[in-house]
Amino acid sequence: MPTTQPPNSSFKSLTSVDSTKLTSRLRRTCGLSGPDIAHISQFLLNAESDVKNYQSEIRKRHAEIVSFQNRISGLQRHMEACRSLLAPIRKLPLEVLTKVFIEFCAEETTMGKVFGCPPLTLSHVSGGWRELALSTPQLWSTIDIDFDHTKSRDSDEIGWSQLVIEILIRSKKYSLTLSIHSGDTIENLQDADIRLIQTLAAQSERWRDVTLELDADSLLDESLSVIRGQLPMLESLTLKNLWEYPDFPEIDIFDNAPKLISFSAGSVSALDPTLPWNQLTNLQLTDCSFLEVLQLMEVCPRLHELTYVGDFYQNEAHPDYHPEQIRSFNHVNSFTIKTTSVNDTFMLRSMFAWLSFPPLETLSISADQMMPAWDWEEIPDTIALFISNSGCRLTTLSLKHMQLSDVDILSILEACPHLRKLVLHGWKYEEQHKVNPAVVVNAGVTTELAAKLAVNHAQYNPASTPIVPKLEELEFGFHYQSALFSGRRLVAALCRLVESRWLPDKEFADDIGVTCLESVSFVVMGSDCKAEYFTTPMNLREVGLRLEVSGALS
Repeated sequence: MPTTQPPNSSFKSLTSVDSTKLTSRLRRTCGLSGPDIAHISQFLLNAESDVKNYQSEIRKRHAEIVSFQNRISGLQRHMEACRSLLAPIRKLPLEVLTKVFIEFCAEETTMGKVFGCPPLTLSHVSGGWRELALSTPQLWSTIDIDFDHTKSRDSDEIGWSQLVIEILIRSKKYSLTLSIHSGDTIENLQDADIRLIQTLAAQSERWRDVTLELDADSLLDESLSVIRGQLPMLESLTLKNLWEYPDFPEIDIFDNAPKLISFSAGSVSALDPTLPWNQLTNLQLTDCSFLEVLQLMEVCPRLHELTYVGDFYQNEAHPDYHPEQIRSFNHVNSFTIKTTSVNDTFMLRSMFAWLSFPPLETLSISADQMMPAWDWEEIPDTIALFISNSGCRLTTLSLKHMQLSDVDILSILEACPHLRKLVLHGWKYEEQHKVNPAVVVNAGVTTELAAKLAVNHAQYNPASTPIVPKLEELEFGFHYQSALFSGRRLVAALCRLVESRWLPDKEFADDIGVTCLESVSFVVMGSDCKAEYFTTPMNLREVGLRLEVSGALS
């Protein structure tokens, strides 16, 4: 009879099974004899004993398996630790690793979010990293507090306050980058939040880059009044949530900041003239009227960079205001306009029609591609006129998602013969199509535009200067859709443009009056665009062209 003895078991089985004999007995119609009954009874006793032994054996084997699994886990942890010793980051010099940590910590340090303190996260990785983090005050110099994220706290007020105090201690005397956000007025903040503001205000002599997203009442509160005259290091100030109220008291806590050069705000009526405007070099305004922009620029004689962000709604107070003559500002070398919901281009036209920046080198205009302007007919001519009136030598031009045709863009580029960097992101619209009723069509960045910008070496005419002959850096953003062959044609045209301006032989480049491209970037939006379509530029990358292709690639 076959035995039921298991291999490598610690006990000897008492049973053996004869399946044939058992089947024969089950088929009998008569009862069992006395010896059969005795045999079966003994078998059952032996089988029960074997079952218990098997169960015991299983428990022993399971214990061994658990032991093996624990050993495996231990080995894996040890292997991971060994691999970490060989990780490339451990080969970095401490100076480089410190810079990596600084960049990481500067990106997101929002208090009020769970574990929202990157320096703490880094210091918990290893003893070495903790030592490096604690010995680098700059890591602890960025504090971003969002009180709206702390409303769900129970009794953790002391914890957050203590954490901020600990960060201030670890940052030592390093200058602070500080951001405070609250959607509530000062009277609705918790007592612990106000104490936190007071703690930070007491460190105002270390403030360097500050963003306060607080209402005017909060800025007038006594908790911030202590910073008046205590801002020796403040260089950049951003104020949000400021609104104009009749007879509202002036906010004068920032009037004495000897190093302040950069200011960003929305409504500025409550501040004028309580900032040291005459020392500002960078100014960003949001949703101000054209008159307010002019008035502020007049009191900022050292202004170098001007940024306007807003909806460009027609100004209610001065809907038709324009100066008697073009205003010229002889220090502005960078002008940026960002539209968010353009319904009226009066403000845009006013700026380009009545402002002149002779030293201007960088012009950047971007629109929200989800909400493009309704009326752009006069904009291209106005921009070209602005460049002409300024008599400037633009070296950088960026036009993103504006409702401009390729002809419009070319008219602007013809006014920029000194351009070295060009960024063009086209806008899209949908047209009815027989095959696909909702086909996204590019506007602005087209095959025709690419052909005009390409250099035709075979038909070179010394008497005719190519468009933007000094171009060195180029970035195109366009929408690709595989439903139409036009998408593939556009990519091919852009590649030919790049190829035509790849002129590494300086003597040949000088002969035809075109500078060799150094950097090209394609930002692809849409779907089903293949990386292989950019084979020619990718080949040029092998011989020195800096190329980046990003976006929707398959």
